[in-house]
Amino acid sequence: LHFAKIPAFIALGFDYLGRLDLLIWLVLAVIGGTWLGKRLLGRMSEQVFLVLFQVVLAGIACLLIYQGIFK
Repeated sequence: LHFAKIPAFIALGFDYLGRLDLLIWLVLAVIGGTWLGKRLLGRMSEQVFLVLFQVVLAGIACLLIYQGIFK
């Protein structure tokens, strides 16, 4: 589905060629993150994943609350 967005962004004037250096790094990061994530999830129990997931969500919530109060 992400490929379907490319024509829409081109129609809106986004310059892909001008950002090609950044886009290459982003694509490599997505591929590497997907590869690493699959391997980590394959070695992790569901209980550990749920605890880590909840900790990360709580951390993000705290960050958003902090930013909402102090910024």
